[in-house]
Amino acid sequence: MAPRATVFCSSCGVENPAAARFCASCGAAMGSVAAPGSAATAATTVRQGLVATRVMRLGHAVKMLTAIALLVAWFLGGMGVSALRWGTRAEGIVETRAFAGAGYVLVMLLVYVLSAGSVRRLAPRRKDVGLPTFRRYRRTLRERDGIRLLMSPRGLRPMIAVAAVLWLVLAWLAWTNTGTLEDEGFTLELGIYLSALAPLVGFIATLCVWPVGAESVGMDPQGNIVR
Repeated sequence: MAPRATVFCSSCGVENPAAARFCASCGAAMGSVAAPGSAATAATTVRQGLVATRVMRLGHAVKMLTAIALLVAWFLGGMGVSALRWGTRAEGIVETRAFAGAGYVLVMLLVYVLSAGSVRRLAPRRKDVGLPTFRRYRRTLRERDGIRLLMSPRGLRPMIAVAAVLWLVLAWLAWTNTGTLEDEGFTLELGIYLSALAPLVGFIATLCVWPVGAESVGMDPQGNIVR
């Protein structure tokens, strides 16, 4: 059997297939070969990025708005907005109120964190370009290269997959509680329907962020795009 052709990343020294364009470990461009353990200078380092499509940008915006809407609805329901509670039950002069349980709230917070963290904007390091250039890089990227959202691919797909599953868990928790509350004599309020339907919107929006058709580009230390 012929030995497999491999090259070593000039940035971190990790071994990669000879045909690889970017290092599987650090994302640097595989433009040159270096011995294991060697370090590249900042001038030769190129990081990989994904140019988000319009569908990906829309999906990211919708899932973030959905996650924020659920958090706001839960908070307002707890602050006394009756329509955003899960249910109410009158027993004489005593009114019992039902809200989202601890499990639902915990999953909701995890969904928000994953929704925000899955899309990480790629930008040059502040120490390489200086603070003024770093601050205006997003606008420069759009005007110079026509890129509205440049994403880091590191951890993107696993985080999207986990977030999608958690959205479905949220919907399931809310729907199962509708039957439980009705059996216990509660009058269901708008909040529980919002808590059950909104996660389905978030689930669909999260799937839209999956990088289908996204262009893979490189970025040098000064923020220049290498296509």
